[in-house]
Amino acid sequence: MRYFIFAFLFFIFSCSQKQEEKSNVNSKPKVQTKAKSASYFKLVSPKTRATFVVSDIIIFEISKNDTVEIDSVKLTIDQAKKISFDTKSYQYEWNSSNSRVGNIPYTIELYYKNKHQYLTGQITLLSDIEPLKKTYKVIKSYPHDKHAYTQGLKYDNGFLYEGTGQYNQSSLRKVKLETGELIQSFTLPNDVFGEGITFYKDKIIQLTWKSWIGYVYDRKEFKLLYKFTYPVPIEGWGVEFNGKHLIVSDGTSNLMFFDPESFTEVYRIQVFDHVGEVDSLNELEYIDGFLYANRYMTNMILKIDPVSGKVLEEINLSGLLKAEDYHANIDVLNGIAFDKENKRFFVTGKYWPKLFHIEIN
Repeated sequence: MRYFIFAFLFFIFSCSQKQEEKSNVNSKPKVQTKAKSASYFKLVSPKTRATFVVSDIIIFEISKNDTVEIDSVKLTIDQAKKISFDTKSYQYEWNSSNSRVGNIPYTIELYYKNKHQYLTGQITLLSDIEPLKKTYKVIKSYPHDKHAYTQGLKYDNGFLYEGTGQYNQSSLRKVKLETGELIQSFTLPNDVFGEGITFYKDKIIQLTWKSWIGYVYDRKEFKLLYKFTYPVPIEGWGVEFNGKHLIVSDGTSNLMFFDPESFTEVYRIQVFDHVGEVDSLNELEYIDGFLYANRYMTNMILKIDPVSGKVLEEINLSGLLKAEDYHANIDVLNGIAFDKENKRFFVTGKYWPKLFHIEIN
């Protein structure tokens, strides 16, 4: 009997041991996590999202750490060339005189003890000039289709080329300047909201609002050649060709520069004045190296430096329409065209019955 009990207990113990061994074999080994490398340095200045004015000297400074010797420090501002830091003073004085305006990102790369650390941030640069206040003189007025919801406008050799908007109404049109007579047109699909237009070589490019589709036409025949897409969530508002890139507005303060062949974004700038961000940029016209933009829902046209993003002039076009010009559907100022040969500046608006040749003064 004793022998039987002993044998039974031995059997139970053996099974328990085998089960434990089996469990150990099947269980996953513990993963050894690496300890995160210590961050030895912090940013002292500038403060996060600090605001400066173009031409300010901005001090980038990192905290000192006597226990760690820095091998090198590189400062990259707005994706520009990397600048060497002074590893003795732990700071760098950056002259912002040649910078663009807007929200400017930066990165500081520190190398030490065969390790590296990144410090990132953003500063805001306001324009160092206050825009000049400009007004206008009407030279002549021309008839304009009061049923045309003007989104884009171009001039060439006595004709106006116009992109119109609204669902079920969007089109591309060619009209005689002097009479407003419709010469050619292309009607967009009813579910598409047409936006800005521009010339590119022998073509016309037209954007759409929230379809994220652009249309490319033969300039002479108005034949649709092909379509292209641009990235969501960029809305199409204004478009202009500056001789190298398509400049696209999207109703914000952004101006995006696209390759005219691949329709991919190359870079972008923001538009700021001496006070802050300037948004609602709409229809565009490139004239003598400067960009002119309607500011949506205002009577203002802005003259913009397309390199820095600074607003150089504010042109107030209030009072263009007289009491007899108004009708039930009249809408806001929108549409800029320029006659390069005769130096004529044309403006109109959405559902306006007139188009104006003006002189800016």
